[in-house]
Amino acid sequence: MSSTAASKMTPEQVLSVAQASEYDFYILVDKSGSMGEKSTKMDGTRWDEAKEFTESFARYAEQVDEDGITVITFSGSPTVYDGVKADKVHEVFTTCRPGGSTNLAPALEEAFKKK
Repeated sequence: MSSTAASKMTPEQVLSVAQASEYDFYILVDKSGSMGEKSTKMDGTRWDEAKEFTESFARYAEQVDEDGITVITFSGSPTVYDGVKADKVHEVFTTCRPGGSTNLAPALEEAFKKK
């Protein structure tokens, strides 16, 4: 499958509801300065694109994970948002703005601490 085809797949095409109900979901979102740059896939910025994806995925996850997803934003240091449902995604993305460096390791450490 090409990366273009995979990027157009919906969550339902990747994982059935029965399969998905066995998991907790974590989304790590880069909030470094480059996320403020123009998106090549939509009008708006890369940050807007990440917000749109996260909202869409949170809506899907609500069908199978009643306590919401975990969103971890990162640049210099990570911020963890637990119990995020689609209606809270906007709040997460307006609470923080792109800036700083891309420091993924602490965000991964936070995600691994959750389990």
